[in-house]
Amino acid sequence: PGIYRSVQFAVFEASYTFMEGTFASEMTLPVLQGLQPRVIIGGLISSTSRAIIETPLEYAKVRRQTGQTWSIRHVYEGFGVTWIRTFGLMTSYFIAVDYLRRTQSDLFQTTWGPFFISGAA
Repeated sequence: PGIYRSVQFAVFEASYTFMEGTFASEMTLPVLQGLQPRVIIGGLISSTSRAIIETPLEYAKVRRQTGQTWSIRHVYEGFGVTWIRTFGLMTSYFIAVDYLRRTQSDLFQTTWGPFFISGAA
């Protein structure tokens, strides 16, 4: 289970950094206090990667817990629901972290700052 959590953060940071210097980092979305599109796009990409890994693991776990047999061709049953849930939760988290990074940059530079910001998000 820890692998998809690690992947979601690595994929977000990679996609966020990759978009630096593109339209997604040079514009801000109106009325959203400086939010750049790359935060939302990064959340989308990150959520997709997590759902791709998480769905088969959860499918197999639930089938095993309930004593049901499972088939490899059905491991992506529930992908859509998992992806929507993960997109909503993780994109909200990344938006909150981005906002706090921009508005509380002094705190973010301290040793414990990223820990507190992540917890607040």
